[in-house]
Amino acid sequence: LGDVTMVFTLVMSGFAWGAVFARLHDRYGVRACGALASLCFITGFSTSAVAVSMHNLYLLYAGGLVWGMGIGWGYVPTVANALRWFPERRGFSGGATVAGFGAGSVAAAPLFKSLMSRFHELPNFVAGIGAEVTREGGRLFVDGVEVVACIGREAAAAGCLEGYYAVGTGSCGVEQTLLVCGLGYSAVLALCASLARAPVRAEVSTEIGEDLFKAQRSKQFALMALGFGLASTGSYAIISTGHTMLMEVYGSRLPELVTPAAGAAFVSTLGLSNVAGRLVWSNLSDVFARRGDRFIGRKRTFMLMWTLSPAAYVAVLASPYCPGTVLPLAIFVGSSMVAISNLGGAASTRPAFVADAWGQELAGPLVARQMPVLLGAAFLGPRLMTSCREMAVSHSAAELAREVDDAVFLKAFHAPKEELATLLLQKTVTLPRLLELCPEAADPTPYLYSSGLGVCALCQVGALATNVAMTKPSLSEGGGSRETLAREDPPPPLKSNSQHVDGAETP
Repeated sequence: LGDVTMVFTLVMSGFAWGAVFARLHDRYGVRACGALASLCFITGFSTSAVAVSMHNLYLLYAGGLVWGMGIGWGYVPTVANALRWFPERRGFSGGATVAGFGAGSVAAAPLFKSLMSRFHELPNFVAGIGAEVTREGGRLFVDGVEVVACIGREAAAAGCLEGYYAVGTGSCGVEQTLLVCGLGYSAVLALCASLARAPVRAEVSTEIGEDLFKAQRSKQFALMALGFGLASTGSYAIISTGHTMLMEVYGSRLPELVTPAAGAAFVSTLGLSNVAGRLVWSNLSDVFARRGDRFIGRKRTFMLMWTLSPAAYVAVLASPYCPGTVLPLAIFVGSSMVAISNLGGAASTRPAFVADAWGQELAGPLVARQMPVLLGAAFLGPRLMTSCREMAVSHSAAELAREVDDAVFLKAFHAPKEELATLLLQKTVTLPRLLELCPEAADPTPYLYSSGLGVCALCQVGALATNVAMTKPSLSEGGGSRETLAREDPPPPLKSNSQHVDGAETP
């Protein structure tokens, strides 16, 4: 699981690429950036599909990296363009645009599941569970064919017969799904890029560069970036492992309710929560901003969000310990939705927060320069959760193995207990298999994520602390932009110029 979540990290590295490409966004314009994003998406998806078919992990990483570059070219220019079109409704315009980014997961989960089911093919059945099996270096062989065992709960979940299946046969449908979705995403991006327009922009002051330099080196900029990174760390941990967490924690407790279809619905629910948070929190920040100082209004919004977040993560952690059957699941799902909605709210409200702190002209470059913190969050969040889970699995497996007779263990796994660590690494030994050998033992699966969720809750507390310490930037820190010093009210909406495309006038 830890190796696979690295792909998620590389895809989300697109936000860091947004900072790298920041100087080119205004130079190329929103349409050219959209076209480059479309090219990166089809290349990244296709490379990932080839990597899956070849079982090449490093090529899969390369596909994720190119896929992430597409986010770098497409995300920041689009948000900055929306803020320029609607400067009087920064929260709404930024939130609505960023909501489109989050809405993709709502459609992606059922779409991917449907396509994978369509292209799925079971591996070749080699022999039943009574077959003679030989072991070489931790790998299992039947009649010279390398096999993998599928027995008990695993066979029931996969919908196949118990026995041994040939390694390298069958298909889970991932490569075909990636190709189809890559073509679709790329076509939509190309269409949107061709339709995008930029408003006429006022003359940019030569002093903007000096203000940008001051803002980047201010304490407020660092606090804002750190808070967003800490808040995103826990959210990315849930996004990257949420489906697996749901199935492991509640799949055995409520097998009739928590099915693969329910897991896909849960992913879509998280996507809907992300979109709802982006719309609700950004609009709420506009309401607070209109009641007084705009900066204070945005800060109040983040205070509410990041006060709810630690409580949500603690509730997710505590849900397996709650009495009852359906109640713990309801707490788990509801708290996860709150946590992810706050991620969406922070992402959509941040551009307006930056604009009210340092001015509209600095908003785009500063938002882009804060994006690298998301690379750290996209790496640390999933890695944190999977590392804590793997340590919990190793500890639980060792405890269960002590309850199993040595001879029974050797017969079941064709290796002694002393090789437990290697068997776990190769997935020959799993917690469900060990529980079948000692059915009277307590199932440790619902508690595998407790330590990881505890650390995520602490990250949310850290994000809240940064917002408490946040103050309005002074003139020496690039704050009090010329735009807001000229007048407190925002400028009127910009109008489109038919001869103006992407910020450059045509002859």
